[in-house]
Amino acid sequence: MHAGIGAVNVCGDLGGALARDDWGGLKDIQFSQTRPAVYVAGSTDLNEQFSVKANLFSGMIAGNDKGSYNAYREYSYSGWLFELSGQIEWNFIRASSSIGTALTQRRGLRGARMQTRAYVFLGLGAVYSITSLDTHGHQLSAGEYTKGSTAVLAVPYGLGIKSDINADWAIGLEIGRRYCTSDYLDGITTDWSKRNDLYYFTTLHAIYKISIVGGKRKPSRRRR
Repeated sequence: MHAGIGAVNVCGDLGGALARDDWGGLKDIQFSQTRPAVYVAGSTDLNEQFSVKANLFSGMIAGNDKGSYNAYREYSYSGWLFELSGQIEWNFIRASSSIGTALTQRRGLRGARMQTRAYVFLGLGAVYSITSLDTHGHQLSAGEYTKGSTAVLAVPYGLGIKSDINADWAIGLEIGRRYCTSDYLDGITTDWSKRNDLYYFTTLHAIYKISIVGGKRKPSRRRR
């Protein structure tokens, strides 16, 4: 089981870089428009190289035109984003070491086997956003359209690392980008939009490891 906190950034039609060349959205990430997120998940190993995971994310979203190439509009938005997704992970780096105490060694028992994994992932999910657009008294221009909520598909991909603390607990860091099938995550789209919105989730999380033996859930330290 995974649980943690993180940050969410939406790259849409509001806010972003001053130049239109935004490096595929990377230059649109701004600390002032970063908002908190929470995260829970469950995962299991398929084999030594591959794992699967189900995620539930919730985060605040916000942005404004200040400092962007659309600063003249003075639009801003705020809202919430929810994601339910699944992903498959490929552990391209897997390092392990055996950690035993003097007590376990005297008793002839094996120490815990600790692992660190670096992985890339790809998945599919659904995202629901609730957004409030503030035009600050301006009327929408011709070719601009707004929507207060939207539910669409999302394609998560990115990379992460997780490392054991002991036999029961591990910590993880994951950075993921989501391409979605909507241009309304920030509450607005225009006739001049060149692509749909995308967003990033960055999470730092704790992982509690459980093994299922004989139909009963037991802490992973009991595995041999």
